[in-house]
Amino acid sequence: MKHKKAILITAISVVAVLIASYAVWDLTCPDFDVYQSNWGVTLPQSLNFHKKYEVSDFGWMGDGFGYEIYLLKDKNSPFLSGMSSQKNADVQDNVLRIVKDLRAAKKKYPDFSHSYEWKIITDPADDRNKLYIVYDKGTSLLYLTQELF
Repeated sequence: MKHKKAILITAISVVAVLIASYAVWDLTCPDFDVYQSNWGVTLPQSLNFHKKYEVSDFGWMGDGFGYEIYLLKDKNSPFLSGMSSQKNADVQDNVLRIVKDLRAAKKKYPDFSHSYEWKIITDPADDRNKLYIVYDKGTSLLYLTQELF
């Protein structure tokens, strides 16, 4: 009986330590570091850049979807260099598919009738993993949509 109790206490302790470690990591690892480590993307770090909305559904293995909206007031930000300004149906379809799957509020969907710039970053280790970057030129909103397998 004492042996089973010791195993149970050990198991509970391990789970508690794992949960606490994850919570500390989540609080100390800002979005900037996540985008840099996952995608090699350095988000602008200025007063002209701040988060407006976030919704995600990532599994415990890191797979799933993420969707964030930032306000980027600097329309000449180096972050926007190398983006395409031609409308792209695949980008629109994939971003909307993910946003709908996440059940984001419809008013938070990108408005693809606006003039926008976009870029897709693909994970070289798994080409199914993608980061869709969409910048709405009219509203100065930056949409970051992640798809991870």
